[in-house]
Amino acid sequence: MATISTVAALSGIGLSVRVYLRRRIHSKDPLEKAGQVHDLISKKYYMDTLYEDVIVRQGFFKILAGVVDWFDRNLVDGLVDLIGWVFRNIGKVISKFQSGQVQAYATGVAFGVLAIILALLLA
Repeated sequence: MATISTVAALSGIGLSVRVYLRRRIHSKDPLEKAGQVHDLISKKYYMDTLYEDVIVRQGFFKILAGVVDWFDRNLVDGLVDLIGWVFRNIGKVISKFQSGQVQAYATGVAFGVLAIILALLLA
């Protein structure tokens, strides 16, 4: 078994040396005589093109990346915009109560303490 594989490997090496030494002498590639078979083999049976066009471009970019992009644009950005809108409007409402007068703040605190005491007494 080892002899057969060694002979096959050495004959492949010998054939490639012969082909490419001949290539150095002639400017033309000797494998071009093989025509379409040479194109098929040199382009790796078009597997790279198939993988790039079908799996990567159509499968990954159009389907998976498209779904993730839609999710990001509609759900994530929408949620962030909603949270920003809520707190912006809460800030507008709270700003009405901020007058800068300490007496008004003290009155609010006093009424708050009284409300807590009343709630505890009634409960």
